Amino acid sequence: MFVLYVTSLYGNSGKTMLCSGLAKTWANNGKKVGFIKPLFDNNSGVKDILFMRRLLGLEEPVEVIGLSISVLSESANVIKQALSVISNNKDIVLIEGLPLASSSDIIEALDSKVLVIHDYSSPLNSALPEYKKLGSRLMGLVINKVPKRQLARKRSQFSEELEKRGINLLGVLPEDRILMSMSVMDLAEAVQGKILNCPDKGEEIIENFMMGSSTFDRGPVYYNRKDNKAVILWGERPGFRKAALSNLQLAAIQTSVKCMVITNNATPIPGVAQKAEEKQIPLISAGGDIKSVISVIENSFSTLKFNQEKKVPHLLEVFGQNLNFQLLAGV
Repeated sequence: MFVLYVTSLYGNSGKTMLCSGLAKTWANNGKKVGFIKPLFDNNSGVKDILFMRRLLGLEEPVEVIGLSISVLSESANVIKQALSVISNNKDIVLIEGLPLASSSDIIEALDSKVLVIHDYSSPLNSALPEYKKLGSRLMGLVINKVPKRQLARKRSQFSEELEKRGINLLGVLPEDRILMSMSVMDLAEAVQGKILNCPDKGEEIIENFMMGSSTFDRGPVYYNRKDNKAVILWGERPGFRKAALSNLQLAAIQTSVKCMVITNNATPIPGVAQKAEEKQIPLISAGGDIKSVISVIENSFSTLKFNQEKKVPHLLEVFGQNLNFQLLAGV
């Protein structure tokens, strides 16, 4: 049984995404994969655990997969005990670990190999001394969120730089619109809104966002510029009658829309609600005006988690193109 501890210097670097892609790839190749994620806050990370449990078809209880840890000094023993349960009949156990600074005792106690995911926005040179401290336990680095236009050049540069330090480069992952997108449910939670219809469409992935058009005449042309989008529209607007707002909303619904957010906690106009139901387009009622809703959405991307199953097929494609599975062949 192989134990792989996945860590990073900072939060929101992509650990859940990396674990899910690796786990699903190995499972598809016939490996039996287990998963553990320690939690310091019982509410934070529960969605990730439920997602991984569904993804891998795990039978262990949520509280065993997602370990509740109140004191850092106890984490190594708690994880080691859970590992003895989860490792039964498993070929590989992935541990979505704590930040690197809090992981040394855990890694030592588990006698595990380590995979580090590094966020491209953080300087690599300043992080390398910390990575080198892992010694022979370090399997290698995955560098995440590299701009696509720089991917080939950066891959060559990182490979040369890490080779000099005796560190394997396991992959360079690009910034990817689909992988960095949110679902309809994510959007509703971010704006603290209510999904009024089509609740079964909550897992649909939003690739683009558009603010409402100012005039109906150019509405269809305007909205057709982007596909698979969420449209943010006025629930109320000074100087606009309900008929005008209805026309603006109907213009958006006629195009490729994943959902529509109606601001000011407004109730959808009946004709719009009926058309949305016919076309299976969720309507989200949210407080605030368009400006405040868009600001909330922009800020939410910095804490967005990878826990949407509809992204997994695309993730596996990205991994197949950008991860060196030959270096992971011994897992």
